[in-house]
Amino acid sequence: MLRLLVASGVLSLSLMANVAEAQSPPLSHLNKIHLEIERGVRADECGITDTLIHQAFMHSLGAAKFSVVDDPNSATFRIKTSGYRTDNASLCISAISITVYLPQQVKLTYSNATVTAPILLWEKTGVFSSGRPQHPSQVKSQIEALTKSFIAEWDLSNK
Repeated sequence: MLRLLVASGVLSLSLMANVAEAQSPPLSHLNKIHLEIERGVRADECGITDTLIHQAFMHSLGAAKFSVVDDPNSATFRIKTSGYRTDNASLCISAISITVYLPQQVKLTYSNATVTAPILLWEKTGVFSSGRPQHPSQVKSQIEALTKSFIAEWDLSNK
């Protein structure tokens, strides 16, 4: 009985390994991305601007081997920020979400209709707080860290 259990476990693992090897990482062969920035309505209260977000993203690219293009049909690197300032205005709380997605035509199985839908390739989020004067630099640092995390995963997928 024990041999049968071990044999079925080994067989299951080898089948799973074959399936995993057959799939390529979602970031492999991705060679261009489009930047999209979305700020919450209260982000300005904490000093979060489109310029700050754009600069943080561009500063993080370093030696990235993909290009940033102005083409919304390319894979999109979406940086979404929301900010909240406390009543006494001394503390800001922000959430940052970065998603990389690719718009593609998808056939809906329940209706056979074809629609354009975002296919999620990568996602990271973070929530943090800081004093109002330091908050813009904290947001910049967080965006840079999340962007560098994407670049590291992209590098691994494209070796």
